[in-house]
Amino acid sequence: MTWPAQAVQGGRPVRFELCLNPDQDGYVLSYRSEDGELSGDTWHRSEAEARSVAEQDFNVRSEAWRHV
Repeated sequence: MTWPAQAVQGGRPVRFELCLNPDQDGYVLSYRSEDGELSGDTWHRSEAEARSVAEQDFNVRSEAWRHV
């Protein structure tokens, strides 16, 4: 699943792509800025937990995710 998101970095808006992928024991939430300067990932025990972090950190509501 992916979602385009925006955040503010150094006073300027930055567009991100977020991906949520199943892993052997949980889910990986990865993000990458459009300009490639910022990226990372976090591991979560459940899809619900990963979606909650995406909402908290990137303001992406759970129902906004789409399968690609």
